[in-house]
Amino acid sequence: MAPCFHNFREENAVILFVCSVIAVYYIIMDIILYQTLHNTSLVKEAAIDDPSVFSPFHPLTIRLLVLDQTNHYIIRPSTEVFNYMTNFSIMFSFISPNIISATHAVVSIVVGKMVSSDNLRHRRMGAFLFELRTWLVSFAGVVYRSQADRPIFSSFHGLYGTTLNSVCDMVGGVVLCVGVAVYVVRHYGSRRTNDVSIGNGLYVQAPRNCVIVFNIFLYVLLVVLSHGFLAYFIMHLERFLEKPFPDPQLTTVQTTLLHSSATWLFLWMWRFFTQQMFQYLVIAIAMDKIWDYVSTALYFFYPTVIILMSVCYVYIVHMNSIILGGEFTS
Repeated sequence: MAPCFHNFREENAVILFVCSVIAVYYIIMDIILYQTLHNTSLVKEAAIDDPSVFSPFHPLTIRLLVLDQTNHYIIRPSTEVFNYMTNFSIMFSFISPNIISATHAVVSIVVGKMVSSDNLRHRRMGAFLFELRTWLVSFAGVVYRSQADRPIFSSFHGLYGTTLNSVCDMVGGVVLCVGVAVYVVRHYGSRRTNDVSIGNGLYVQAPRNCVIVFNIFLYVLLVVLSHGFLAYFIMHLERFLEKPFPDPQLTTVQTTLLHSSATWLFLWMWRFFTQQMFQYLVIAIAMDKIWDYVSTALYFFYPTVIILMSVCYVYIVHMNSIILGGEFTS
């Protein structure tokens, strides 16, 4: 058992090292993004129409600015480069974005099965497949924008394909959490009436099944709430900061609001509470710390997200009072 435990610790050390390197990369890229945003007009960015541009800093949109770092700096650029190099959306035009959405929904089912396994290697493979599923979610959007000749990464409200991709994406997250719940219940819940030894004569009481399921349900609910409010937040920021105004004074106010530190802070904070929430869970799966993560993360995420939602709502009302003279309706 000792060599296995030693190997497990070494594997976790490697995972932590890789995550630390990626985190430094994210910080550097976010600093560049912050500087770029302060020299940018989103109205002018919308005029950029070059499908061969793979910069994560141009063209900028509100939807891109709230995209989590993993998607923004790794997954999205790789999908765009892949499509451009292979000409996939043209060569395989019969493969629609909806087919890709259905495919990543099927992959999600495999993910749920693998992360519920008692075998750590299988759970880690499930975590890898979840990343592949996330890549396909982004790729579906790339194919849609290419086939529809809409290179700008922006929201298309009310489109059937966008809704389908979002639903399939949500299914993927729910299936991941169901798989996690099945594993944790089987691994901990079956011993809920006994104390569990953690070494050196120390014992802790195993959680009840209902506690496990409820905590994971709360995690899923938190993700749904944050995604729902984020869509609301994006819709209004697009209205305030991406649409051209005929009045030069309003254009000046619009630019000032876009470049304000408060706007960047709120956009930056939301980058941690979108798809990134599942990235944290994937890391916990890979490190075999699922229950430790879920049972403690809720204490931080819930108050933080609720406060962020409340402050952002007030900020939307404030922006509306400045730009539209108080005509805002919720």
